[in-house]
Amino acid sequence: MQPIVHTVNDRLKLHFLRDTRFKSEILSLHYLVPFVPQEASLYYMLPHVLQSGSAHYPSEQMIARELEELYGADILHRIVRRGNMIEIVFTLDMLSADYTLDKSDPWERGAAILYDLIYCPLFVCGAFRGDTVKREATELSRNIRDSRSYKDILALDTARKLVCGDTLYAKPLMGTSKEAKAATPEALTRVYHDFIRQANVQVWYAGNRAEQTVLAFARQLALLHPCTPLHLPNAAPLLPPLSRVRKRTEKVSARQSQLVIAYRMPLSVDSLYWETVLLFNAVLSSSPLARLFRVVREQQSLCYSCNADLDTVAGILYIIAGVEPGKEVETAAAIRNVVQSLAHSDVTEEELSSAKNTVRHYLLSATDEQSAYEDFYFNMLFRGRSPDISVILNNIDKLKKEDVLHFGGHLREAAQVIIAAGGGQNG
Repeated sequence: MQPIVHTVNDRLKLHFLRDTRFKSEILSLHYLVPFVPQEASLYYMLPHVLQSGSAHYPSEQMIARELEELYGADILHRIVRRGNMIEIVFTLDMLSADYTLDKSDPWERGAAILYDLIYCPLFVCGAFRGDTVKREATELSRNIRDSRSYKDILALDTARKLVCGDTLYAKPLMGTSKEAKAATPEALTRVYHDFIRQANVQVWYAGNRAEQTVLAFARQLALLHPCTPLHLPNAAPLLPPLSRVRKRTEKVSARQSQLVIAYRMPLSVDSLYWETVLLFNAVLSSSPLARLFRVVREQQSLCYSCNADLDTVAGILYIIAGVEPGKEVETAAAIRNVVQSLAHSDVTEEELSSAKNTVRHYLLSATDEQSAYEDFYFNMLFRGRSPDISVILNNIDKLKKEDVLHFGGHLREAAQVIIAAGGGQNG
C-alpha cells in the first residue's frame, strides 16, 4: 500500500493513496517551516487562531455548523518537531460520497472550508483579532505552566535539556509561558505571513476519490507557494559532545517518584539502522518478554512501571520508571544493569522471536487506520527512509541477536533525572 506522489512544484507535493477500506476520506496539509525558538509560542498558537474563524466563517460556531452539515466532518490540527524544523498539520476528515444518504458529495464544501481557514484568515485592520490572540495566549501560557505539575512531562523535558544542552533541539516546542503572554496580534500576523511564504507543503489524501480531483486542489494550493525550494529537516540535530553523565534531582509534592535515564544512541546511515533500533527497543521494553519489565519490575519489584521512549531523530533513548519513594537510586542501578546486559551478555532466541513479532505487529497495525498510516508514512519520509512496510518487515527478518548486542554496546548514558516525591526543590 503505497501512495502515488505528484511533484506539483518545488515547494509542494501530493501523496495520493487510493484506499477503499474506510467510509471516510482524509485530506491533510503538512506544512514544514524552520523552527525559530523565539517564535515557538507564536507558531504553536497559530493553528488555534486560524481555526477560531476565517473571512468567510468568522466564528467557531459557524465553522462547527458548516462541518456538521457535511455529515459530521471534522478539521483537526497537530504540531510536531522535525529536527531543525516544525511541522504543522491540518486534517479534514469527512464521510465519503458513497456513504451519504442522498449521495451528495461533501468534498467541494469540505475542501473549501479547509482552504478558507488557512488561506483566508479573519483579519481586522490587517491583523488577527486582539481578543482571539489574547485568549489563545492566555490558554497556552496556562498549559505551559500546568505541564510542570506532571511528573512524567517534567522528567522527560528536564532530561532532554540536559542531553541537548544549548542546541536548538533543547528549546521547548511550545515556547515559554512568558513568551506566550507577550504575544500580540501584529507579531502573530507577521509569523503567519512567514509561515505561508516559507512553508514546504506536503498534501496527503487517502480515500476513493478520483486522483485528478485531488491533484487539481493541490495545484490550486501551489499557486500560493512560490517555487523557492526549502530543504526538508536535517536527519539529526547536532548535539553537544558527551563529556559526562548529567544528573538532576527535583522534589515535588507527589506520592510516587519519576525516574528518567537518557542514553545517546549511535547515529548511523546503515540501511538497517532504524530496524535495529526498533528491535533493540522491543527486546528492552516493548515485547511480552521485555527485560526492563521482567527484571526491574517483576523480579526485583523496584518500580510500578518501566518502559522506554525513542527519539530517533535526535538519537536519544529515554528509560522512564515510576518508582516508590526512596528506591530511586536502587532502581537506576538495576536499569543500568539491564541495559549493559544487552551489550555484554546474550539475547535468547525466545526473546528475539518475541521482539520481532512485536515489531511486526507495530508495523502492520499502522495500516489499520487511515491516520496511523499517514503518521507512519511521514515519519519515515522525513527520516529519509522508505515507507514501504514490506521492505521494513523483510529487513527485520534479516536481523540477528548479534545486531542487538552490537547496538547495545554503543549506547552511552547521558543524563539521569529524578523527580522525587516529597517537597521543595533540590538541584
